[in-house]
Amino acid sequence: MGFGLIIEADGETLQNKHPDDALRGSSGKAVFNFLSSLSYYDTCKNDNLMLDNELMDTHTWFEIFEEKATSISECRALIDCLWGDGGDFTRYSESDYDLFIQRHGAIRSDGVENTRESFLEFIQKSQQAFQPIEDIITGLRFLLNNFKHHSFEPIYFYQPEEPSYIEDFEVLILNLEFLEKRGNKRVRLTFS
Repeated sequence: MGFGLIIEADGETLQNKHPDDALRGSSGKAVFNFLSSLSYYDTCKNDNLMLDNELMDTHTWFEIFEEKATSISECRALIDCLWGDGGDFTRYSESDYDLFIQRHGAIRSDGVENTRESFLEFIQKSQQAFQPIEDIITGLRFLLNNFKHHSFEPIYFYQPEEPSYIEDFEVLILNLEFLEKRGNKRVRLTFS
């Protein structure tokens, strides 16, 4: 199975495929690359973190983006809805600690113990990643509007000359609108 964007909604899960032509596809790579870079920039900026020299280009690119686009605050829900679950798509509840330990072990790959407290924190963060669907759509439209009306230098996470780059974002909006019409109010984005 290849890389893909999964939209987890209130009561259902949807792959980010083009609604009119699944073969036309939209893997979500463009969305993932852009949003993970935006999230890194946002974290460094808000927490006054030292930037890795290798990522100074990323920081500079987003500073220019903010000058032209005025702010990235429209993207807050997009940043907050990103969820990485390590490839385990189970929606755990507070009572699933034993199941979680059975699947993942008592010690994480980084040597840290999977305590009940860390598990409960994981559950809380997983729930906080669900954001209002209309805010995510607004953020995506904000990005697309700026991509179309301003000139930005291509960089590893922004490749508008690639035929499917902009479509990746447009397909996500179409799928979010579909989920919204079905009554879903909150979603998070996962990548696998």
